[in-house]
Amino acid sequence: MLNKAGLKAEPLLISTKEHGSIFVNLTRISQFNRMIVYLTIRSRKYFLDASNQFAQFGFLTPSTKVDVGLHIKKKNGFLINIVPLISKNRTKIITNALLDTTGSIHIESNIIFRGYRALNEREEIHENKDLESLIQDRISNSNQTAELDTFYYSNFDSIDKPLHLTIKYKLPDYSTIIGNLIYFTPPFITKWDSNSLEKEERDFPVDFSYKHDTRETINIEFPASYKITDKPETKKALMKKLSFSKLFFSTGNKLECVRNFSRKRTHFGTSEYKKLRDIFNSIYESDQDIIVLEKMAK
Repeated sequence: MLNKAGLKAEPLLISTKEHGSIFVNLTRISQFNRMIVYLTIRSRKYFLDASNQFAQFGFLTPSTKVDVGLHIKKKNGFLINIVPLISKNRTKIITNALLDTTGSIHIESNIIFRGYRALNEREEIHENKDLESLIQDRISNSNQTAELDTFYYSNFDSIDKPLHLTIKYKLPDYSTIIGNLIYFTPPFITKWDSNSLEKEERDFPVDFSYKHDTRETINIEFPASYKITDKPETKKALMKKLSFSKLFFSTGNKLECVRNFSRKRTHFGTSEYKKLRDIFNSIYESDQDIIVLEKMAK
């Protein structure tokens, strides 16, 4: 179809990440399991994956984003480097929350998915007929008491735009109240319930599907009759092309909590495993931090 439209399009065989890497010095057709399109427009090269309806033009999917492909040209074939457009994979969450005197929290979260995060989210929406259960399960995973009110997506059919999700829900009896004190952890959607790197030692490198940035901000308003008596200190963790931070700011009866996580590479060697595991453990521990409010004397 592209050739009939006057464009120069040729087949390019690849081995998906799940299928494994090819042997560049001993290439056989059995090493490849997928075909993508190698398109030239005015000397500019594009790589297209037509197998995914949510893939943007010129962007390969996490599975098909590999380094080398077999270029089929007439009766000949030769390996070429694949340089697709770079996807900026980001998730931004802004939450406004109201904590009442019963310890319950009323929440509205606005989530923006970009790049592969938007692609993955669109795939999940497409595959799930019961979106309400999907969203309920998601907020319950981070907070088991969550009660979903309403939710809606924006830009689902506009794959070149970020995908937006708005969720309104309640966390009944979320806080612990003892006398004049209220104890609670910030209700981050992205908080970790465990360290995924459980083993103390590892013989193989750690690989992720793609680079990713997450920024989550929670603005919490609590009763004016209370004051903050204890809040977590600023947390920071850093290694090469991976960073984490958590910051807290307060004014009057309002508290702002900011959680940032950035992973600018996908491969971590075995020599880096201990430091990576330590950082992951510090992230998990910081997500258990508690904020304490005290009721002020009249």
